[in-house]
Amino acid sequence: MTDTTDETPHIDIEDPQVWVLDIDGRRHEVRTSQRGFRNLATWSVDGVEVASSSGSADSLELVVPDDHELVEEIGAMKARFAATGRPRRVTHFAGAKSAALPRALVGTGGTDLDPEPGSRAHRREEWAVRHPVLASADDVLGGAGKVVVPLLLAALLPVLGRLLPDWGLDLPSVDLPSIPWPDLPSIPWPDLSVPWPDVTLPGWVGALLGAAKVLWPLLLGIAVAVGEHRRRRRNAAARDDREAQQTGEGARDGDADAGAARPGLDEEE
Repeated sequence: MTDTTDETPHIDIEDPQVWVLDIDGRRHEVRTSQRGFRNLATWSVDGVEVASSSGSADSLELVVPDDHELVEEIGAMKARFAATGRPRRVTHFAGAKSAALPRALVGTGGTDLDPEPGSRAHRREEWAVRHPVLASADDVLGGAGKVVVPLLLAALLPVLGRLLPDWGLDLPSVDLPSIPWPDLPSIPWPDLSVPWPDVTLPGWVGALLGAAKVLWPLLLGIAVAVGEHRRRRRNAAARDDREAQQTGEGARDGDADAGAARPGLDEEE
């Protein structure tokens, strides 16, 4: 489930998890946190807050209003939270708002923001890179838990109903007037019978179908884990490319400054 806001009300966030990313010369910063059972997120561009959102859903989409001057330039943000409210990641979707928001709602593609160095999210991301197997197991349990937990709760409801005491409330009965419905004619529907063949499935097929009811949450969790592992590798590669590009630009700027300073030194000599 997701919550989307098209306004920019200010939200005070205490003890935030900060996510940053430089895109097209602009500094994007998203702050996430939790207050009670509500997740919070704010989005700033070059130090100016442009969007904020809050809700109980496990993801929040942030977009600027339609009349904002950057509506066609800065795209949309999506902040994801774990079931416990822990911020998981923030993803930027480039392009105009009209094109970026649908992709943010679906959650396909995008560029993950970098968690602030030293933060809990940064430490967990580094741990996931160092221990991909354990991180994948965590993702499997998280993906399967979304399916298994509701099923367990549904199975426990009848048991809890028997454990609760019988309050013995004597509710009053209300005599409602009878409505004289008209006697409608019956429609002579044709009697259609399909001669289905009597097929007896082998025992191993029945056992496989029975096991599938238990295994499919696990398979769903494995699919989630594979997707998370690919996302981490893709995000790490993109981060390395950005750092290499920034290092190259810094080296070129240093060479240009040294070249500009050398003629002056030669003239003094």
